[in-house]
Amino acid sequence: MAIVMYYGQDRRVGDILESMLVIRNEERGQAHMLTRITDAKMLDEALVGVSFDLILIEQSFLDRPATEWLSTFKKKYSRVQSPIVLVGEENDPLKLLKLIEAGFVDYIVNPPDKLLLVEKFGLYTTGSRGRDQRQVYSLQMSRPASLAKPGVLEELSEFDCKLRTNQMTPISEMLLLYSDAFVGEGIQNAQVIGRCYESKEHPEFKGQFLCSFYFVAVTPDILTNIRNSLRKTYVAAKPKK
Repeated sequence: MAIVMYYGQDRRVGDILESMLVIRNEERGQAHMLTRITDAKMLDEALVGVSFDLILIEQSFLDRPATEWLSTFKKKYSRVQSPIVLVGEENDPLKLLKLIEAGFVDYIVNPPDKLLLVEKFGLYTTGSRGRDQRQVYSLQMSRPASLAKPGVLEELSEFDCKLRTNQMTPISEMLLLYSDAFVGEGIQNAQVIGRCYESKEHPEFKGQFLCSFYFVAVTPDILTNIRNSLRKTYVAAKPKK
């Protein structure tokens, strides 16, 4: 069972999560719950009585800059260890990276992408990506990529990627990733924030490593580019009749 809070007034993210939770509760006999909080007093009361598995915060609903709000929140509610995701309209990768570095575990860019949001729910309420709950598909590939150092993009999904590199990346380290797989028409340089969740010796390339990254604060345009790249790779790999 997972208990999720949404703090804000925009209904889009909450409605997607609520419909998903209803289906899971009915089909799997689970008891997930979504609580919507619309003012500071309700927030105080909820945090006293409930331990949340995930908290989503609406950026435009806050009364101060998001980083300042989070710092105050953590001091006031020091016992709360829930992953906190910010929801808003920001699209600039460097600004998004600063928000993540400030302590938000992720950023959902509006309008929310349903499949990605369901993936994030599973990841942040369980701590891992369950194969039985995956909403997106991965494809094997071999594309140039960069982590401010050369690498080879060996697997890509809408949610994460695996990179072959000459250096092991520490778990939880965040990097800006660059690849032509993230590039769309008219875009010369596309980047996405990645958080390393697995780093191991490559099973096929001696002296190299296979590093896996969750995409964090992925923007709608980059998500579209990734999906288009996956479609092209899938079509190209199909046997010609």
